[in-house]
Amino acid sequence: MLRVLSSVGLTVSQFIHEIKYYMDNIQSDIRYVSNAVEHDKKSSERMAILTQNFTTFQTYTSYFNDVVSQNVIRELEPLNLKYIVQKFINSISNDSERSGIKLLEPKFNKLRLITKPMHPSEWSSILFNLYTNSKKAIKRANNNGEILIECGEDNGLIYLEFSDNGDGIDKEAEELVFDEFYTTTSPINFDDINNNNEILGTGLGLKIVKDIVKSYRGEISVVSPKGDFSTCLRIDIQKALDKDLENYDI
Repeated sequence: MLRVLSSVGLTVSQFIHEIKYYMDNIQSDIRYVSNAVEHDKKSSERMAILTQNFTTFQTYTSYFNDVVSQNVIRELEPLNLKYIVQKFINSISNDSERSGIKLLEPKFNKLRLITKPMHPSEWSSILFNLYTNSKKAIKRANNNGEILIECGEDNGLIYLEFSDNGDGIDKEAEELVFDEFYTTTSPINFDDINNNNEILGTGLGLKIVKDIVKSYRGEISVVSPKGDFSTCLRIDIQKALDKDLENYDI
């Protein structure tokens, strides 16, 4: 499965690279057709929907293009979680709105929440995995979804808490969710994949997140949710040392 996912990653990278060629042409055609039908109310409404969908698609491809580009750079650097989280929220806001999920304004208890040197694409993977898990949980709960990201510094560590009001995690599954291949949304066969509109899981998302966090001597765990939320995952990462900030002129 890991070998298959590696191949998929390469395929996605190639897809993102190739599709950029067509994006500008499609955008130009959309503008042309929009101007041509501006006096036709019904057609204009359809073009407005098409424009919105294409904008969402552009945002997604731009986000993954950044992730692919970052993978070319091997150097680690201290990262400010505030910047990482804001950039992520901007990239998925269209998708969350389309999915009926409200992204609450993220909370930060400090302006400078700088982690020890990490790779930027690793945080992209972490946040996207947490988001897709929350999206599935909210859909199963069939309610008005809400997601909140909180970041801060606590006991010398930088933390991130990702909360949602989905269907929650059973107490006995709080440790299992980080095991490889543990999933509640696995397809039975290829027909199930083709006919299923949900995000299907491989059971590796949180395992990969845990491995990334552990590689930096951090911790990830399911913690008690606050307020009306049903699930909260917390990540604790070592903060940048003074010498890290000096070395990177931060």
